Amino acid sequence: MLSPPTDEFREFLSSNDALEFTRYQPAGKSLPSKYMTNGILTQAMIDILLRVLRQGNIRFNHKDKDLKFCVKFGFLYTFLDFADKVYCVLPSNLHARFLEYEHSGGDQPSFQGVGGGPEIREFCIRILQSLPRESLQNTFASRRGPAGRVRARADLFQDEFYQCCWGQNSFGGAVTRDWTRTTGARTAVEIPAVGWRIELLHGFAACFDLRAIARQCGGLMERGKIRHWVVLLCAVEQGRVQGSCENLLHVVFKDDFARFTVKASGGRLEFSLGQL
Repeated sequence: MLSPPTDEFREFLSSNDALEFTRYQPAGKSLPSKYMTNGILTQAMIDILLRVLRQGNIRFNHKDKDLKFCVKFGFLYTFLDFADKVYCVLPSNLHARFLEYEHSGGDQPSFQGVGGGPEIREFCIRILQSLPRESLQNTFASRRGPAGRVRARADLFQDEFYQCCWGQNSFGGAVTRDWTRTTGARTAVEIPAVGWRIELLHGFAACFDLRAIARQCGGLMERGKIRHWVVLLCAVEQGRVQGSCENLLHVVFKDDFARFTVKASGGRLEFSLGQL
């Protein structure tokens, strides 16, 4: 069994320097860069790749020459689903990270003049309201991620949240994701334009150390990587946690994902999915 990546290795994979290094290596041959395609990479091809990044996959269309070029150069993989339909996905998490960095304006935070605590909480609630209820209910569907891998329930929730962040992002630039943690119960999503970080916890069976998460986010703030952060603990029942965190939003889904409650700082609010 492979060991989980260390914090140092995660930071290396997430750094722009690592992407620049990989771009010019044999391993970066399939990265969507004009350097590797002798300038053949067109804006239409980039738009297709960004659509796959934001949606997870798209149907293959043999009449779309730009889509066929993306597959030919290895920017996209194809797979056949159970209904004999061909879909296109990104080859790996590295490709997703490279697209965020290279083509969606997510390389450096600009920290626009947007507020902190209340605003980031409102943004999280807006994302939760926009989640597709049918996708959350259908946990047994054969949903795919990069390289066509079947996604588990917690992973699917991460995917849906990330994709909805793209749809609700009105600040410009990219929505970035911790692509070193896309399987399991925890990941992170950032909005670099406003310096926001959302620690997304999917608490069906895992136990989370809130103090450790707070220390990590505090360190990112000290280094100027982020400006505001929140911990979003989502579950269909009470999640298991160690310690406490003042930036915690505890979300509990009810009635087969029709409604959810948000508990924070002693208060409790209730919302419905699909209100937006």
